[in-house]
Amino acid sequence: MKYVMVVIGGGADRPAAALYGKTPLQAAHLPTLDLLAREGLVGSADLVPEGVPLAPEPAALALLGYDPARYYTGPGPLDAAGRAVPLAPGDVAFRVDLVSSDGETLTDATAGGIAGAEAEALFREVAGHLTGLHWRFYPGRGRRHLFVWSGPSLDVACYAPGAAVGRPLPEVLPQGDGEATLRTLIYDSLEILDGHEVNDRRRDAGQPPANMIWLWGPGRAPSLPSFAATRGLGGAVISPAAYWRGLARLAGLRAPELPGATGRIETDYAGKAREAVAALQTDDFVLVHLGGPGAASVQGDAEKKVDALERLDARVLAPLLQGVKPLDDFRLLVVPDVAIPVEERVPVRDPVPFVLYASRGVARPVRAAFDESAVEESPVRYDEGYRLIELLLRG
Repeated sequence: MKYVMVVIGGGADRPAAALYGKTPLQAAHLPTLDLLAREGLVGSADLVPEGVPLAPEPAALALLGYDPARYYTGPGPLDAAGRAVPLAPGDVAFRVDLVSSDGETLTDATAGGIAGAEAEALFREVAGHLTGLHWRFYPGRGRRHLFVWSGPSLDVACYAPGAAVGRPLPEVLPQGDGEATLRTLIYDSLEILDGHEVNDRRRDAGQPPANMIWLWGPGRAPSLPSFAATRGLGGAVISPAAYWRGLARLAGLRAPELPGATGRIETDYAGKAREAVAALQTDDFVLVHLGGPGAASVQGDAEKKVDALERLDARVLAPLLQGVKPLDDFRLLVVPDVAIPVEERVPVRDPVPFVLYASRGVARPVRAAFDESAVEESPVRYDEGYRLIELLLRG
């Protein structure tokens, strides 16, 4: 038996005015997902329990069958594992994002979506100037990088950049034991980056400057039982996202490199489908994560989210379904990780729909569409979302 999970990053939503009161899943033309819903089992799940920060990372743990309330320590250590950065006991790993600031507030959480050589040049500038005995910066991709604290005990609460936009900086900077050092690093980065030539060019082009770093998502390394030990299967996780790759490694799963995959709307969808089909020749379990819909939500662009969903349907799900059909037995689960409404632009604590499709067929207590209406229309509901994987592996 082969098992496939397709995770639609940020795929669930709420009715949007730009889509005439429909959600992106309802507005998009999704013939493959429609087929799966007609012939499969549709339900809903709560992936992130109360008391756990609402974000894709704890949802990722749940989707692999790990209870986030027990195992989630923060996104920073998952990113560290994804970048093969070892953490000693007591080390605290943070995400470092390049953001825009006017010196009083955080004005743009993504610095206009900065990426590539510009982002790398700015981060090198920060890392070169802000050296210290108790910390180290590690370069990542695009606007997101890594910071590891290895000094005295540190216990701070941090706002995600999206939640901090528009609020006075003193209210949203790190708070707790060790906050002074982290706040100083953030303010010092503004001094270093604001007049950088990259940001001068960006301003001239009408783009937001990436003129400050933002430290957030701290945590210590989690200890996970291996996926093979808990589920009796080996497998692979296909995603360019550092936290997914880190989670895969912590769980003892493969995380193959995908040069054309970016996690953005313009990612190499077809390449992920090909890699998934190839992985199934040797692995019994394969998870494919696609972050384009969530990226469109963060930008607040409903039409882009519809486009990302339609690309996913045509370029990933359709060829993936054709690739698994020759197999004797398979089960395919498609599920968003979190709901990120395009009008709110941040995750909300809504249940997400899922659809299970299998070569042998599955019992369907009710016919329901694969969209947010499944929460009300289908009686199949997983309140403990980390148990959803048991439905996939039941066959």
